Amino acid sequence: MLGYWAIRGLAERLRLLLEYCEIPYTEEKYEGPEGRVRWFSKVKPSLLEKNAAINLPYLIDGDQVITESDAIVVHLCYKANKTELLGRDVKEQVALATAHGVFKDLYPNYIKLVYGSYNETRTFETALKESSDIFAPYLKKLNGLLGKKEYICGNLTWLDFGLADFFQILSLLDAKILE
Repeated sequence: MLGYWAIRGLAERLRLLLEYCEIPYTEEKYEGPEGRVRWFSKVKPSLLEKNAAINLPYLIDGDQVITESDAIVVHLCYKANKTELLGRDVKEQVALATAHGVFKDLYPNYIKLVYGSYNETRTFETALKESSDIFAPYLKKLNGLLGKKEYICGNLTWLDFGLADFFQILSLLDAKILE
């Protein structure tokens, strides 16, 4: 079972990876105030007994409770016997770590945009237009790492699922700018 808020967020790349690896799964989505209460007062305390670092997202696989999206990725790749998705050699693993680092530097800016506080003087639309300047240096780095390849390492890896999701969101936001 994959547990997360009722949004795409950090779990979307996990959903994509689960589907790609053809691993059957169910989801526990925490939505609205009731979901927050259920997560923090009931589910999280019970899962703390099985994993002291419990957080969202989490994956329950048999008696194993895994948290942190990167750890879940590693687990899923091994479970599906698709360890090549983790990088086939040290060169690919370094390339993945580099691109992932750039992505992790970019992501808080995206979170600030989508979960920011907006009002009449500071609208979402204004912040969205300004975000292209904020995102540009990170996107330039990712584009440079990608080069003419279809995937970061030239072959599909776990990071490509997260990047694909993020770029799809950016294209949706870009369409919003053009409205």
